[in-house]
Amino acid sequence: MENRFGLPKTDYFTVNSNYYTGSLLPFNYRFDATGEEIVVTVWYGLLCMARSTPVNQKEFAKDAAGYDAAVAWLEEQYQLCLQKTKDSANESARAFSASCTEAGAPTEKTDQ
Repeated sequence: MENRFGLPKTDYFTVNSNYYTGSLLPFNYRFDATGEEIVVTVWYGLLCMARSTPVNQKEFAKDAAGYDAAVAWLEEQYQLCLQKTKDSANESARAFSASCTEAGAPTEKTDQ
């Protein structure tokens, strides 16, 4: 499975009970295995998790299968973020285009 997120190997979480935070802006994530499960949290934006509102969070078993499921779920969340970003950009472009139309398109100046 592709790991575009730079996550450490399974043992980092399942054996050593660590956490890992990363970002593919504007997509941010945290894998936390300090408890009984791997908890993955996702948020958007430029701010840290403490100053943001999580978009989604899910718990997984603290084993190799749980790790693989968590990475797959993280990829799904990333794809949702990309789609939302694309939709937002399209909406902004439509709004800009509409505002230009309402204001009247610039006309060419001709010398006669």
